Amino acid sequence: MLSLKDSIKQIHYIRLVKDEDILPSLILYCKNNKIESG
Repeated sequence: MLSLKDSIKQIHYIRLVKDEDILPSLILYCKNNKIESG
């Protein structure tokens, strides 16, 4: 299971989202991949 920090790095790396869209996109990403924050 990916950590939250790794998820953010991965999202930046593959450029799925613009910087201002990181938070909502990260929430969707976590839900879609069943990643638990914290």
